[in-house]
Amino acid sequence: MLVNNAGIGGRADNGAQDPTTLDLDVLRTVLDTNVFGVVRVTNAMLPLLHRAESPRIVNMSSNMGALGLHTGPQLAAYAPSKTMLNSITAQYARRLAETNILVNTGCPGYVATEFTGFAASRTPEQGTAIAIRLATLSDGGPRGGFFDEEGSIPW
Repeated sequence: MLVNNAGIGGRADNGAQDPTTLDLDVLRTVLDTNVFGVVRVTNAMLPLLHRAESPRIVNMSSNMGALGLHTGPQLAAYAPSKTMLNSITAQYARRLAETNILVNTGCPGYVATEFTGFAASRTPEQGTAIAIRLATLSDGGPRGGFFDEEGSIPW
């Protein structure tokens, strides 16, 4: 299994993530980690995953990447990076549909980590539940979906 969990929020001071004053260097940096990094790692690991009996790819996202939810603060680099991650997950799922590799996206919720300044109420252990569930899906499970612990998240 491969769980892509690396992600950054990006600098948000001085309007850096206000869409009307978006700092393109911040956007590039966030996309490089949150999207391009996932593609790099996933493509590097595909030869090993193809050899596995029940391979799974889980990309950790955020409900901030769901276009209709409008959750969390306005972060015009971070939120679109997660939207793009959700979309690239769906593309991998389509491409790998004829294989035994299941590819899905999971949202851990607002978790108390360094990323959130440890300000969230959910523990890291609670946040990992969706990754574990998606990484251990039975063969024939969903492909290209976006899930949290409650179930499917609308795109």
